[in-house]
Amino acid sequence: MTKRKGIETLSQMDQLMSTICQCGGPKKKRHPFCIACYKLLPRVKRYALYAPLGDGYAAVYDDALKYLKKVKGLEPNEMVFHL
Repeated sequence: MTKRKGIETLSQMDQLMSTICQCGGPKKKRHPFCIACYKLLPRVKRYALYAPLGDGYAAVYDDALKYLKKVKGLEPNEMVFHL
């Protein structure tokens, strides 16, 4: 994992600044997922996404993404990051 100015990887910053969710739906900048995906997450996972960048955010985000893939019945490569 590469740390640079509190950001664990450049792709995490890209994901946060993107207006397209991992599922392909629209999302707001600085939000990890679209509203539909966010609401599918259990409350504890939603709250954990407020972890500061560089302070465990990567693990929390990856955990949430794995959960969403499982819930939506997708293979790991079917829900990918879009720029």
